[in-house]
Amino acid sequence: MSCSRYWRSICRRSCSHPPTRASNEQQVLHLRHLRHAHHDRDQLDENVRLGHRHARRQQLDVELGRLHRRWRLQRRRPQVSVSAHRPAGIHLLADFHGIAAGLLLSCETIDALLRQAALAAGATILHGHFHSFGPRQGVTGVLLLAESHISIHTWPEYGFAAADIFMCGDAQPQLALAIIDAALAPSSRSIQTISRGAAATTRKVQ
Repeated sequence: MSCSRYWRSICRRSCSHPPTRASNEQQVLHLRHLRHAHHDRDQLDENVRLGHRHARRQQLDVELGRLHRRWRLQRRRPQVSVSAHRPAGIHLLADFHGIAAGLLLSCETIDALLRQAALAAGATILHGHFHSFGPRQGVTGVLLLAESHISIHTWPEYGFAAADIFMCGDAQPQLALAIIDAALAPSSRSIQTISRGAAATTRKVQ
């Protein structure tokens, strides 16, 4: 009920009885108290509404500040893109056992064997260096390739040789391994194949 309708209803009820001086004073006093009570109630309602609005405004300010801080952090953080790439090359580690000692003594023999293996794999030979540790001693050497390298170390006293074949690009290190294995004719062998760079990722900071 609006205030004007309320006051009109009060006035109608007051006029339905014959007025007296005492009753008029009581009605005036009563109406004054009612008016103050309604004013206080309306003021309280307004304060409550303002309080809710103020609390909501504070909540919105907090949320807005949080969003601004998150946005500033994202701008400062470097952008990182992750992309996979194919393996850089194939790395073969071979241990040969049970080799005839005479096949592991000569630098010239080992040099020629590694060159034959590199050519069979389709690799490009850049330079070779081999060293013998003396009569009846082993040989160590490396063949540098445009695609990487082939290296070998021999122990004739044990009939053992360790070869390391790493090639990238279109070269096929398995073919080089097959040539070395056929020439040394070991009684047993242990081969490890490593895809260098396989399942790796490149991270670029923008």
